[in-house]
Amino acid sequence: MNSKQASIAALAYELWHRRGCPHDSPEVDWHAAEQQLSALEASIDGSEIASFPASDPPASHGADNPPSNAGAKWKVARTA
Repeated sequence: MNSKQASIAALAYELWHRRGCPHDSPEVDWHAAEQQLSALEASIDGSEIASFPASDPPASHGADNPPSNAGAKWKVARTA
C-alpha cells in the first residue's frame, strides 16, 4: 500500500466511525475519503510548499549566554 492509499484508508476509517460503523457499503467512505483528499491536494497551489523552511529571521540575534547561576546548578547536579 502506498502512502496515498494509506492516507485514504485512514480517512475512510475515520469517516466510517463517524457514520457509526455500519456493516454495509464501505465503498461510500472510501470514495468520500478520495474526494476529500483530492480536494485538499487541489487547494495546495505550491506556494505553501515553496515557503518551507520558513524564511522568517530568528526572534533574537543575541548571544546564547547561560544563566548567571549555571555554575551553582552544575555543581549541585554533579553531587546528586
